[in-house]
Amino acid sequence: MDKNGAPMADYDKITEAIENVEKLIQVFCKKKYQLKAMLNLNTPIMKRLTREMLARIFILINESVDTMPKMTMPTPFLLAQVCTAWRKLVQSTPRLWSTISISFSTELQEGQRRMLKEWLTRSANYPLDVRIYRPMPKSTTSDPESGEPPQETILLLLASSAQWQSFTVLDGGPFQGLRDELASEFHHFPNLQSVAIHGHANGCLLWNFHSPPRLKTVRFDRLGRASNLCVDWKIVHHLDATVGITDCMFVLPQALSLKTLKFDMRHEEPEDTHLQEHTLLCNPEAQPIDLAFLTDLSVRSECKGQNFDTLFGKVLLPALKNLSVEVSLFSQRVQWWSSFLDSIDRSECTLTHLSITTAGNPSEDEILDFLRFLPSLEHLTLCTTLTGRSRTPLTDATVDFLTVPQQEPYERPISQYLPSLKSFSYNGNVEVDPETILSMIQSRTGSQRPEGEHTTLVQKLESFKLIYHNKSWAQEQNPNRMQHFYFALAKMVFAGIVVDLVWDPEVKS
Repeated sequence: MDKNGAPMADYDKITEAIENVEKLIQVFCKKKYQLKAMLNLNTPIMKRLTREMLARIFILINESVDTMPKMTMPTPFLLAQVCTAWRKLVQSTPRLWSTISISFSTELQEGQRRMLKEWLTRSANYPLDVRIYRPMPKSTTSDPESGEPPQETILLLLASSAQWQSFTVLDGGPFQGLRDELASEFHHFPNLQSVAIHGHANGCLLWNFHSPPRLKTVRFDRLGRASNLCVDWKIVHHLDATVGITDCMFVLPQALSLKTLKFDMRHEEPEDTHLQEHTLLCNPEAQPIDLAFLTDLSVRSECKGQNFDTLFGKVLLPALKNLSVEVSLFSQRVQWWSSFLDSIDRSECTLTHLSITTAGNPSEDEILDFLRFLPSLEHLTLCTTLTGRSRTPLTDATVDFLTVPQQEPYERPISQYLPSLKSFSYNGNVEVDPETILSMIQSRTGSQRPEGEHTTLVQKLESFKLIYHNKSWAQEQNPNRMQHFYFALAKMVFAGIVVDLVWDPEVKS
């Protein structure tokens, strides 16, 4: 044995001992993890809740959080990081993986492809809600293709097209590669029920879903033109769109099955070439478009009144129940109200909900003249505050109009006092006597009123809401009268009437 023999033997023994200790550490670490898993299973929440109940809680969490794809980590991945038991439960619950939400990024392409693959695997055959987003380039000199998902990721996503029940594109890039694949007709969407496109106002961006047979809901804004969305409009039940009058006239003659319609009407130049293509549809002598199933209509416009004039002049709305109109027309010279009234009159609809937001056109008197012919109205909302400034105040005229006389003779038939009214809401400046408000509410107590040979039931007013912006209204009143007013309102609350009286300082009076 040489002089180095003893140290060498000691080295070998130490190395072997270290290896044995490392193996022992691994054994103890494994036992530690097992014990930790057992402890997790024996915590109060895990002992008291079944797997089914815990899974239901996870599903509610997943459905309640913000599903915008800008989130750093989707909910299923976040829940799976808590403990082994939760991870196993999350991974075995397909519904938790049914909302695919991705913000595509050039730097994260490979990781996002793997994440998408796991997402689709975990979702099994569950119906999918797909939401995608591509951040806009930070500058005009940036590569327009930056952030576009690679072809492999697009094909992976489209391989699940038969499971899609909704598809949403949020504000972002044009997704040229995805739209090219959609145009290829290799992908079908037999279960697609909802499409929402929010993107560039580019007339060249075509989204072709090849008329999915179960499509019911369509939403879009900044799409360019409605014709850029290739769907079967005649089966659509719900439409929410930012459009010009040309797009209205393009869609409505096809979408005769609509039940709810929301139009945010944008300005359209008269020289727009597309407008000229639809002059036949805009012809006042053409037959009205009969939207026989439409029950809810909401229209908003910040442009010229001709849009409303054309729209209401071209439609029949026999089933209409809920109507909301918001118009920011500051010029009294712009006339659209007559077309609106004619449309309601010839449609012979039974309105129950009416909301009018106006900047002074129509006037208070015109609105009251219109209300006389709506005896079926149950809920009325008036707002005269637009662009941070109240234009037309609430006066005694409106409140007196709603005050039902206690005994004959009546100034007008009881049917013209809105006998079915259950709630009234006003938002704007107030120039009304507080006592007039109390008289109006007290007059609507749910009693019978004689009307000729018959009696008419005046419904009890269930809700009264007043949001006023001119604080001088309350400040300039006699303090004793205002105290009486507030006490009387409090008594009405105890009588079961919901009363909201709010000063909103955020709006200029």
